[in-house]
Amino acid sequence: MRILAWRGQVVEGFSEKRKRLMGTIGDREALGAIVKQNDWNQYTVIARGGTFLHIVNGQLMAVMIDDDPPRQTTGRVSSGSKSRPRPGCRFAMSG
Repeated sequence: MRILAWRGQVVEGFSEKRKRLMGTIGDREALGAIVKQNDWNQYTVIARGGTFLHIVNGQLMAVMIDDDPPRQTTGRVSSGSKSRPRPGCRFAMSG
């Protein structure tokens, strides 16, 4: 599994290896300051069809739009985030 949308990005994906940056939500560093270190954070993931919104502490952090028609659109969604060495979020679906 790999990172599909980094913090602050709106990304459209067309296949496993092809994606396009559609826009930005905000500065990556400024958004990173919203994440509480050594404390609880509230994570919300909204997944509808091929669109995934990743929200931390009430702030939209990343959007991934999966426009790959053969991809599965039902099943379980998993997400992951990391802070080092390069902060980011990732999403995956399984049947």
